[in-house]
Formats: sequence, C-alpha cells, structure tokens
Amino acid sequence: MTEQFKPDQSAERERYDLDLLRKRIKESPEKMAAERARTGQNFLPCFISRIQAVIGVLEMGKLYGTIEATRAYLIQTRLDQLTVRIREVQRAHPSGGELTDELKAELMAQLNTLMVGLPET
Repeated sequence: MTEQFKPDQSAERERYDLDLLRKRIKESPEKMAAERARTGQNFLPCFISRIQAVIGVLEMGKLYGTIEATRAYLIQTRLDQLTVRIREVQRAHPSGGELTDELKAELMAQLNTLMVGLPET
C-alpha cells in the first residue's frame, strides 16, 4: 500500500519532488565530472547515471502520487524521447568511445529541458 498524503501536504510534497528533480538535473555536470574522475568512464555512461537519478525521483513521485499526473506525463514523455536519443547514440558509437562536444551538448540540453514549461504547482 502506498503512503497517502493529507490534502494540505500534497502540494508541499509535489513542490519538494519537483525541486528534487530540478536539483538532480542542475547538479548533473558536477556529478558527472566526479563520476568520470572516480571511474574513468566516458561521458555517456556517466550521463546515463544522471538519467537514472532523475528517473528514480520521477518514479517515486508517480508511485506515491506526489507528482501531479499531467506534470509526470510531460516529464516522462521527455525522458522517453531522451532515452530514444541515447539509444541512437549508443548504436552510432558501439565502441563506447568519447562523444563529440556537439553531441555531449545536445544530450545535456535535452536533459536541461525536462522541466521547462511545466504547469505551475
């Protein structure tokens, strides 16, 4: 059974979850740099780790009903589009080598737009 929030807490909880999503996105460059330094991995695996962090927050919000359905749907749709693009990049670079700066910038821009234009809480 999922936890149910009282009506007066649900807006506060949604703001918290949306702020946490924004934080996961905003901190991505720093977290990716730290992961790259720690593991020696190329850009794409580190980028995918950040996508997984965003997905985790979104899935919890959907599971507990703390992110309003329209907002969750918009974010999920954008994440799905980003996932498709990641798969295209993986197919185009099967050796796992480093990506071009332009491709890195494209993926980061797509990540940064996940929360743009969402209905206000």
